[in-house]
Amino acid sequence: VGELYGGPMSRGQGTDDIIYGRVIRNGGESEGERMDLTMDIYTPEDGGQVARPLSVTLHGGAFLDGDKRDTTLVEWCRYFASLGYVAASVDYRQGYRRNVPSTDEALYRALKDANAAVRFLLKRDSLLIHSERIFAAGADAGGIIALNLAYMREENMPEIIVEEEDTTIVTKQALRRGFDIRAVANLWGAVQDTAILHNAKIPVISFQSKEDPVIPYGAGHPFDA
Repeated sequence: VGELYGGPMSRGQGTDDIIYGRVIRNGGESEGERMDLTMDIYTPEDGGQVARPLSVTLHGGAFLDGDKRDTTLVEWCRYFASLGYVAASVDYRQGYRRNVPSTDEALYRALKDANAAVRFLLKRDSLLIHSERIFAAGADAGGIIALNLAYMREENMPEIIVEEEDTTIVTKQALRRGFDIRAVANLWGAVQDTAILHNAKIPVISFQSKEDPVIPYGAGHPFDA
């Protein structure tokens, strides 16, 4: 990975800004331009002798901001690398289209990016990732993505309608997977439909505060707490 995307892989610390995909930018003055999707990878100091579990970490930010360099997530990745994991902190596309009144499109794009990030990591033979020991973790929007990465299936994806002038465009494409998530650590994330939890028997540990001013405790809409 390091040789292909900018410098040798250093063990025991992060390898920064690894490009795992290129996509069309959504929103803002640069909409329509291509942008790089990047991740930071943290590796153990075992010298690469055994197959390693993978921890994929996704930052929060209400699908509007946030960054893979979030201090808490960096420490999380370093800690799990010290336990023998390959740990990746992943950036994904953010932002809403102004004519879509929900987070469906933002979640859909981010979920596609998270899927692409895991596939990218699994293809890097030098990382020695155990393909049946993949774990996902995230906070806020990242928790939403992590849960959907584990439980969302093609038949559960909502139709995402983008209205432009007098034309309605359905922008739904297949989710590419090729892997299974073993467990999820969810920090104040949620799912839109609890029915998807029946898709797989995957353990989840969740953290939430009853006083959270953004994500309601129990059920409801963000920012309505």
